Amino acid sequence: MGTVAENFDVKALQKTWAAFDRVAHLRPIRNDQEYDRTVSLMNHLLDVVGDDDHHPMSGLLELVSELVEDYDAGHFSVEASEPKKFCAT
Repeated sequence: MGTVAENFDVKALQKTWAAFDRVAHLRPIRNDQEYDRTVSLMNHLLDVVGDDDHHPMSGLLELVSELVEDYDAGHFSVEASEPKKFCAT
């Protein structure tokens, strides 16, 4: 398998990241406070982006949603159960 050599302007990336980080502070979610903040960001992005896959922030919404999904999977998993247990009155 070949690799693709990319030339990244790391200095420009660092400057841009610092500005973005001051606003979004986007990181992997490690606790409930970070989870709440990230979910809030996701909801605000959903209000702006909606289902427009061509919106300039659709990629950011996708990344933020994946962070929330990853945290949910590790902290709010639902145990498998018989369907009749959910229908019992």
